[in-house]
Amino acid sequence: MIYFLLALVPMLIPFFAKYFFKTEFTIQEMILACVAPSIVIALIYIGGTYNEMADTEVLSGQVVKKERKEVSCRHSYSCHCYTYYTGSGKNRTSHRRCKTCYDHRYDVDWNVMSTLGDVSIPKEDRQGLVEPKRWSVVNVGDPYATTSSYINYVKGAKDSLFNLEKYTPAKLSSVPEYPGNIYDIYKIDRVVDIGAGVSNIRQLNDGISNILTTLGKDKQVNIVMAVTTQPRDYAYIIRDKWLGGKKNDVIITVGSKHYPKVDWVEVFSWSKEPMVNITLRDDLQSLGDMSDVNQVMAVIAKDVGKHYVRKPMKEFEYLEGQIQPSGTVIFWALFIGTFVSFCLTLWGIKSDVFGNERRY
Repeated sequence: MIYFLLALVPMLIPFFAKYFFKTEFTIQEMILACVAPSIVIALIYIGGTYNEMADTEVLSGQVVKKERKEVSCRHSYSCHCYTYYTGSGKNRTSHRRCKTCYDHRYDVDWNVMSTLGDVSIPKEDRQGLVEPKRWSVVNVGDPYATTSSYINYVKGAKDSLFNLEKYTPAKLSSVPEYPGNIYDIYKIDRVVDIGAGVSNIRQLNDGISNILTTLGKDKQVNIVMAVTTQPRDYAYIIRDKWLGGKKNDVIITVGSKHYPKVDWVEVFSWSKEPMVNITLRDDLQSLGDMSDVNQVMAVIAKDVGKHYVRKPMKEFEYLEGQIQPSGTVIFWALFIGTFVSFCLTLWGIKSDVFGNERRY
């Protein structure tokens, strides 16, 4: 409905022009001034709608191999150039022809292969003969993370699913952004410390990454943990700001006023089997504290491995009808569509665009 209203406004311009400039503005020119803006508006509207749904998820796997590979040299230059002529007299023309030479006989790539794909470690010298320090510390079995784009109908329909307006700006701003940034080529931190002073945060991050080397592939799951000193209701603010998490997330929120003591636990996910949220919540709560990282990881691995079932995003397609572009996109669609309509209408009045007789 919004698209048709947007397209209607630019169409008024050629209709008014046809009324006032009957002979100067032909039917064909009027159709052009109506159709072209409608197409422009449609493209902007579709692009804006897609942008509202575009999202990324974190995929987890492990390194399976690393290799030094000699490849064709990528550093070329022109060499052995010469000039030759064709034609004669006034038609005589000079031409320059060169061969392609290379700085080296070969280049060296330092590759890392994983269950999620391959990556080349940046070189430390132009040819790649020096073994990169980053490549040297890679071990087979290391956790490997990357991101993947997908259409998130939940994100697109966030206004109808998550009422963020019920929270004060201060409350929302106190929740950190979702931890989805890959760094150091394939690493990611999945534990968020929200003022709790998590002393073993490095061990927790490493522990989650390690269990995801197998769970990530077997269950297509990602695990995020947030630890806070706030009361239990704060877990729902985290859930809502993060829009329930990505399609493959299990979000564990832990309340701890005096870390590592556990005051409360809440778990959220889009799993087809909701038992994972309940079981994981109860089992982590029963631990009492987070000091024994191995014990915490054992609980997470057991419950997620047993109960988590990823729900396909296709099951959320019913939300598509509720998704529309942002107000900014709608404004620019209307502005650009109206501008295109005005320009085409003016062009039709001033010029004989199609070269036909003007008898209308």
